[in-house]
Amino acid sequence: ATTEIYTLSLHDALPISTPASFRLPFIATRCLVPAFALILSACPKDAGSSTTAPQSGGGDEGAQAAADFVATLDQDLRRLWVEAGRTAWANATDITDAHKEAEASANEAVLGYTSQAIKASRVHAENATDPAVARQIRLLQVGSAMPAPNDEAKRKELAGIAAEMPSMYGKGKFCKDPADEMSCRDLGELSDVLSAGKDYEAMLEAWVGWRSVSVPMRPMYARFAELTNEGATEIGYADTGELWRSAYDMSPQEFSVEMERLWQQVKP
Repeated sequence: ATTEIYTLSLHDALPISTPASFRLPFIATRCLVPAFALILSACPKDAGSSTTAPQSGGGDEGAQAAADFVATLDQDLRRLWVEAGRTAWANATDITDAHKEAEASANEAVLGYTSQAIKASRVHAENATDPAVARQIRLLQVGSAMPAPNDEAKRKELAGIAAEMPSMYGKGKFCKDPADEMSCRDLGELSDVLSAGKDYEAMLEAWVGWRSVSVPMRPMYARFAELTNEGATEIGYADTGELWRSAYDMSPQEFSVEMERLWQQVKP
């Protein structure tokens, strides 16, 4: 718990104007599986799979086409997300260039499929008469924390950035004396200083020192935000923030009002 709390302090090093939280890359590449698991858990388990996003159906057969769509989606996302999770875990526990590239490649495959599936889902959303199928389609449409542009080069760039920033974070070190390698400490070692909680000056040095690790990531994150905003507009949202706020049981506008109401209750 101490490490998690301390990790969040890094995000304060980013400019206030930076859109959205710095946690996005980590959420998007490490933690999206639960969101899609909500879709998968209600889907049939015996459907075939496809390497491309399913296409739309309509007319009197629209309801069945919608059911077939989510059944195929189930199989495809299981395959894609298992591979994405495997490569993300490998890179998180053994950060190497090869593992980082494998994670980026798996992310790119997920991003490309998901973007196309969201677009294909629009007509199915209109035709879905089964509430479970309609819900699965809805979760697909609002469940992507990292919407990718249609452009293949930009999508590849986004996947690469999403893999690179956690790798930089994981390998980062704070060196009290840059000329002395022995003075360098990683996140685990700095977290131990905070966990001990015995020396205020040492704790302050660890906290401030770790914030310096984020500085090289700023331009990368700015580009990350640009690319995800472009991807969000392509699937019908004003920006990534509106997409995120759409994933709740209220409109994005209502979410903003409710968030402000709660903040007024708890702010210092």
